[in-house]
Amino acid sequence: MKIVIFTDTFLPKIDGVGISVENFSKILAHKGHQFVICAPSYGKDDDIVPMHENIRVIRFKNAPLPSYPEIKVVLPSHKRLREAMTVMGQPDLIHIQTPGLLGQYGVMASRMYGVPMIGTYHTLVSEQDTYISLYRLLKVDSLINLFKSDKSVKKRLDKIERKPSKTIKKRIIFRLCNSLYETGRLIISPSHLIRQELMAEGVTTPVEVISNGMDLSQFKGEVKQAPHNPPRFVHVGRISYEKNCEVVLRAFSLIREKIPDATLDIYGDGPAITSLRIEAHQLG
Repeated sequence: MKIVIFTDTFLPKIDGVGISVENFSKILAHKGHQFVICAPSYGKDDDIVPMHENIRVIRFKNAPLPSYPEIKVVLPSHKRLREAMTVMGQPDLIHIQTPGLLGQYGVMASRMYGVPMIGTYHTLVSEQDTYISLYRLLKVDSLINLFKSDKSVKKRLDKIERKPSKTIKKRIIFRLCNSLYETGRLIISPSHLIRQELMAEGVTTPVEVISNGMDLSQFKGEVKQAPHNPPRFVHVGRISYEKNCEVVLRAFSLIREKIPDATLDIYGDGPAITSLRIEAHQLG
């Protein structure tokens, strides 16, 4: 098959969507399928990850989202879109991975070229509403971080920051995203939880669960006997607001009350890293 993938995030940026796209496309490329991946450009590092000969990546110019610079807002390019849809002949399938502008280009290309479309619903987009709030877009959060060293000020600011988003706002985002995916013939969900959420929202397009999976050959460590040292905890992941990484810090602070020698290592980066460092400093 000839498949065109549209994704608003891809390598060299490391996240779940990009890794999923890379893994699936490489596995299927080895079986003889051909791919064109439409993705944002990240500059000189675009070609740092080698791809299979059956995979071609077409990069789109973009601008960073002020509230999360790693998220790229792709700029329109009919030339790039036409190249993607014609470079390997008539595609058999369009597969959108995200509901951003490139995902919308995928829907548009499906209609323009008469190519069937499916979509993978990687995450609940309603949980990402923090990045399109004026609070984040205007970088007010960066200004507020300057005052968080004062514990009394921080406590008041936390109450403001942790107010749940208005339900109506989340529902609008959910509906807009769902309407985009429902233009396709099939929705793929990486988890049963997301499928249940989509069903509860009244999505009528068939939803199938296909796990992203892991390449276990990359993990070659052996089981080792743990030494009798103080317990060590490790958190690995993207440091973003919707991940609620501060919960890990607060839970660990309770452990430290009973086991003072325990340690916690956090590996990752993201838009909430400054806020998390301040939280760690406050908790000692």
